[in-house]
Amino acid sequence: MKKKISVFTGTRAEYYILKNFISLLKIKKFKVDLLITGSHLSQKYGHTINDIDKKNLNRIFEIKILKKTSEKGLLESSSTLIKKLSNIFSKTSPELFICLGDRYETFIACYVATIFKVPIIHFHGGELTQNIYDDCLRHSITKMSNLHFVSHNTYRKRVIQLGENPKTVFNIGSMSVENINKIKFLNKKQIERKFDLKFNKNNFLITFHPVTLEKNSYKIIENILKTCLKFKNTSIIVNAPNADTESHKIISKIKEYSKSYRNIYYRESLGQKGYLSIVKNCNLVIGNSSSAIIEVPAIGITSINIGERQAGRIFPQTVKKSNGGISNLYFLIKNFLNKKNKVDKTFYKKNSALTALKILQKYNFKNIKKKKFFDL
Repeated sequence: MKKKISVFTGTRAEYYILKNFISLLKIKKFKVDLLITGSHLSQKYGHTINDIDKKNLNRIFEIKILKKTSEKGLLESSSTLIKKLSNIFSKTSPELFICLGDRYETFIACYVATIFKVPIIHFHGGELTQNIYDDCLRHSITKMSNLHFVSHNTYRKRVIQLGENPKTVFNIGSMSVENINKIKFLNKKQIERKFDLKFNKNNFLITFHPVTLEKNSYKIIENILKTCLKFKNTSIIVNAPNADTESHKIISKIKEYSKSYRNIYYRESLGQKGYLSIVKNCNLVIGNSSSAIIEVPAIGITSINIGERQAGRIFPQTVKKSNGGISNLYFLIKNFLNKKNKVDKTFYKKNSALTALKILQKYNFKNIKKKKFFDL
């Protein structure tokens, strides 16, 4: 009998990492329900539900929750999500629940799954982002989860430190890095046509998210744009931030600059293929996104990580750190503008998605709901 699995996604990044794994689940005849929420359903953030492969899914649930990105707004969204997911779980009775990462939407979904006594499979646990509230949410998700797929041995050790049985924690690498090998990249002309932009001698790709445990972190985006504009013959492509507190302020500032400077291109969403194709054709990737630490080094492009949003993560050698000040950032851009790198394999493991699937298929979930704390 087919096992019923619910897969949860609230952001473009989550889905792009899980996409090939979901395809494998469908091939292996699992009954897959896809629960879609958050910024996927917002025009402001690119309406990325359009990028989701809906073929051969058992059911699709579109869960609209996103309101204002203030603290109060996110809590109201969380309350709505609890109510709507409770109704869905009551109707569908999933046997397994699959999620990825550290978002507040994912935390809420895992809370609901826990109350409904549904075993949780979690990808990308054990990582650190010490200056955003996602950090404590990720570790809370770990404690609610029953099976853990992590991207590095350091992260595996950390999940075990949190009291999880080593027999339930598997280092499969990052599926996002494996996904790069499956992409047929767009060339420069195709990118220019698809996204209505022009490449130049120097090309920068910027993704800057709010640092949710700091006030006014949105102001750093102005420093980034001002610094990039100091370089001649440059195209600056800016991707929308996550739907977090103060993200609307970041978007507002980017739009203000893109109206004033013709070489700044703001796009709500680039899609996985578009994003990685642009990365491949850029001199530098700048910002504070985890993709600049995991996927970008795997393409061999230098990235400059701004500020402390990703503090605590493992940084490949191709990632340079900046405090976000104009002089410091200018120095780094100038020195690494034309740096050639080897492809970095820090987070790569062959057949990571298939490895996860094989472990999932063999795993006995009968008594998994009653977890014991594993003492070191």
